[in-house]
Amino acid sequence: MESLRKFEKMTTLEQYFHAWSQRTPGNDALLGLDRPALTFAQLREHLDTLQAALRQRGLARTACLALVAPNGPELALAFLACATSAICAPLNPAYRREELAFYLEDLEASALLIAGTLDSPAREVAHSRGIPILELHPLLDQSAGCLALEGTTGLAPVPKQAAAPDDIALILHTSGTTARPKQVPLTHANLCASIRHLQQSLSLTPQDRCLNLMPLFHIHGLVGALLAALGTGGSVICPPGFSPSEVFRWLQTYQPTWYNGGLTIHQSDPGAGQPVSRRLSPRTLSALFAPHQPLCRRRSWRNWRRSLPCPSLKPMG
Repeated sequence: MESLRKFEKMTTLEQYFHAWSQRTPGNDALLGLDRPALTFAQLREHLDTLQAALRQRGLARTACLALVAPNGPELALAFLACATSAICAPLNPAYRREELAFYLEDLEASALLIAGTLDSPAREVAHSRGIPILELHPLLDQSAGCLALEGTTGLAPVPKQAAAPDDIALILHTSGTTARPKQVPLTHANLCASIRHLQQSLSLTPQDRCLNLMPLFHIHGLVGALLAALGTGGSVICPPGFSPSEVFRWLQTYQPTWYNGGLTIHQSDPGAGQPVSRRLSPRTLSALFAPHQPLCRRRSWRNWRRSLPCPSLKPMG
């Protein structure tokens, strides 16, 4: 890990993406299922474009941007653009009207960024509260994740302002299982510390590739997969969602070295449970990032472990 020592001093997300775009510009960063991979150089270029588009619409460093979109590389790139230029608050696209009303009010959102093709009550809720709505449209003739931002806010443009380590980059909420959901703000320094911790814990290198099976409005998908992979110079595959019948095809097609998945995923039936590890060269699946094993149904977990005979790592004790 000697070559990664200089990354230990980085304290903002922008520093990570700039460094990798300089060091390995041609390496894959984001992968989707039906478009060419986005390289680190292209990632840096497209982030610059989206950041400028947000500033042109008057959304400054302290603006809270609610983000509602389905899983995929477009959501990944939209999150990175929002988190590096303002404050990003990703929301579950399946939320009902009353849930969206609560979160948009609680966040005091400066704008709603929503996938242009998504049928969601989020638009109606935002409109009723006077929150500007910006739509995200994929650029299907370009690499995975590339998108255009459409819409206006009525605000005057703001100048570029570099993030500081203590600036908030991401706001998530607690589950609200036992009480009203509470905000959990994470600074750039917090997220950079998580990247370093995951790199060390999982021994991640620029040669690693993650298959992300977690939603990108969840800490496990955003930090445990997306930022962990990209922050260490690796790549991440962002499928549109979890499909038990498709997972092994994705493993064979994209050859990840690790994947992550939560309780619900590992309670599903992975199909016939036939081993596929012998067909995963030239990359070898070295680890799966999964919940505590006793939490999973024993039969389904045994099927996953039989299908993917590699070490399982627990994100929580």
